[in-house]
Amino acid sequence: MENGTPIGNDLQYLKHLKKQGIVYITLNHDKTNQISDSNFDENREWNGLSPFGLEVIKEMNNLGIIIDISHSTDSTVIQSLRYSKAPVIASHSSCRYFTPGLERNLSDTLIKAIANKNGVIMVNLCSMFLDSICMKNCSYLLNWYKSNGIYMDSEEGIEFARKYAETHQIKSNSIQVVDHIEHIIKLAGIDYVGIGSDYDGMGPAQPTDLPDVSSYPIIVVELIKRSYSENDIKKILSGNFLRVWNEVIEIADSLNVGIANNE
Repeated sequence: MENGTPIGNDLQYLKHLKKQGIVYITLNHDKTNQISDSNFDENREWNGLSPFGLEVIKEMNNLGIIIDISHSTDSTVIQSLRYSKAPVIASHSSCRYFTPGLERNLSDTLIKAIANKNGVIMVNLCSMFLDSICMKNCSYLLNWYKSNGIYMDSEEGIEFARKYAETHQIKSNSIQVVDHIEHIIKLAGIDYVGIGSDYDGMGPAQPTDLPDVSSYPIIVVELIKRSYSENDIKKILSGNFLRVWNEVIEIADSLNVGIANNE
């Protein structure tokens, strides 16, 4: 679930979501909410997690729901790591190293901290998160859409982006995707990186050679070119996320045993 806002102020609703099959919850989205501050919102109401957000973290741990810090401010990420008893994920965040100033991406320090918590950073394939030039030009497009009240997926929005792209770079490529993957590996190790495409959230900003999930083999080929083993590639494609998922469930089981014993 990408955005914890629908939880309201009812921790019991988390149990309902768990029963419905929700595996992870992104604490916030483009706006600060009752749980935590968003990195796309100038309003930093909580300086990280709210008091209620601390309770949400605790209950998600108890229920075995993965905490996702994509879209969160740096303060929210740091506090989530501090208070969570289980690993956290960044379900669709890339490396700030390649896009200086973009808080939506993760700093080297935060990448290392998530790895130290045994979590996983899943690289977002949106071109504006992969390349600083694309970031600048895509930001212009987003501001144009907003100021003109036009949706990026509308016919007019798509046509404007097409025309703009004739003279401005708005798309990255698979090489830069793997650059981000490799940067995380160099910082933290092979066990802490994955792919979090965000194809349903990037509008026209897909990499040139990665239009949809059917193009994942292109990423694999680039990883092979860089001498990554079959086992390494399996970890990147799914193994690391599955490890975190299992660990979150195991920690929830241990916490609930402790609660039962105390009762």
